[in-house]
Amino acid sequence: GEEDALLQLLKTFALEALPVEKGTLGVLGATPLDISSLSAAEKLTEAYRQKGWKDVRCYGMGSGLNAVRRASAAQQNLVVSPAGLKTARYLQKKFGTPFTVCCPLPHKLPCGFQSFYGKRLLIIHQQVLADTLRDSILQSTDADVTVASWFMMDRALRESQDLHFESEQQFQTTVMRGDYDVILGDKMMKRALPDYKGKWIDLPHFAVSGRLVP
Repeated sequence: GEEDALLQLLKTFALEALPVEKGTLGVLGATPLDISSLSAAEKLTEAYRQKGWKDVRCYGMGSGLNAVRRASAAQQNLVVSPAGLKTARYLQKKFGTPFTVCCPLPHKLPCGFQSFYGKRLLIIHQQVLADTLRDSILQSTDADVTVASWFMMDRALRESQDLHFESEQQFQTTVMRGDYDVILGDKMMKRALPDYKGKWIDLPHFAVSGRLVP
């Protein structure tokens, strides 16, 4: 899968320990499947340049093999989906490159976080994006937030209440028993929950529905 392909790419081409280039950020795990945008690399590059990074390299999406060969020169790596975690840990062990785990939303939500005060929320997406959104919500509200995914979930990132869905029946039963006031997830999944009465906020996920963020 994505995880092994990215790791093999870096193991094959990033062989030399190079001097660290300050201001260089390596991005791991950025694919349309996980970010739900064909312009994910461009959006991430622009967002992190605005944060002060001079050179942003999205390995496997947007950056060529030369950037991969020079991966050891990155000052820091950014993991934007679970598919990038194994490679980030490998690069940290091999070259000492530190990494952070964060995936900013590729689009704005249609409502502000203030409406989540006192609510039970369920965020369904790839784990890193969902975790990042949860952290942002908890910084400004007292909401009770659970993260869930149909895909790979790293144990080190999971909270005790987080959920991994393996079947439609499990999804339906778990969600209906959870008494969630708000669900943030791809609207395609709403079809499986005809009796859900809470608020649904669309969070497109290409791996689930084939839908991309405009």
